[in-house]
Amino acid sequence: MVPLWGELAKTPANKAWAIDVYQVARAGLHPIAQNTLDAMLGLKP
Repeated sequence: MVPLWGELAKTPANKAWAIDVYQVARAGLHPIAQNTLDAMLGLKP
């Protein structure tokens, strides 16, 4: 999971898309995954 989202976060266009997808999917993820991806994508829950 981390390698995929890390690659998506490397370019502004991909990061914007990743954030959109993540915000829809976040509720279904494990809390540890949520915290990890929040930090990777620079988001606060």
